[in-house]
Amino acid sequence: MDPLTALKKHCWCFVCYWWLIFPALLLPHVIAVGVVEAGAEELADTEPAIDQGLGDKDGDGVIDARDQCPSTDSRLTVNNQGCPEKGMKTIKETVVIPFYPDTPETNTLKISQIQQLAIFARKYPSANITLTGHSEQSGNRQKNKAQALTRARVVKEILVSRFKIKESRIKLHTVGAMQPLMTVAAELDKKKNRRVVGEAKTEIKGQIKRWDVFQ
Repeated sequence: MDPLTALKKHCWCFVCYWWLIFPALLLPHVIAVGVVEAGAEELADTEPAIDQGLGDKDGDGVIDARDQCPSTDSRLTVNNQGCPEKGMKTIKETVVIPFYPDTPETNTLKISQIQQLAIFARKYPSANITLTGHSEQSGNRQKNKAQALTRARVVKEILVSRFKIKESRIKLHTVGAMQPLMTVAAELDKKKNRRVVGEAKTEIKGQIKRWDVFQ
């Protein structure tokens, strides 16, 4: 065998040797790297997250890091420090007082509804009461409107004489048949629409609720 051929054969054997042995030498390093990476991932999973105060636990729109009132009701309006804002807000009590048919049941319900207005007025001395008389749609409009005002006067008299509410705190109003609850047959028309709507309302200082579509 000439020297050149022998050299080529020797080189080829050397390449084949490393081609076979190199993966075996590299395998332990690959396994070691995989173990280290797996350990790092496991460590990352077990380490607790650092709370940087960027959350909003009470849902008031102010991050925890700046929130000086961390337990605020999320329905309230708050300032930049997350504390409830205070101001004047309107509160009211509204009742519907039936006037038909003229039965003991109707009269009992009538008194209980009027009593609710009286309770509110006593609780809030600054509250005023508006009584709005409504009438049925059937019949003479002018006559019905006058009768609706008469019913409002009846409610006022009960508030003044029975529940001792000052007359100066009560206002009367009538709309007749202009605001019916429903348009129905004559008998049911009287039952549903012959009524007085009472509203006691005042303003008080307190925490202000956020506006939403249900208000």
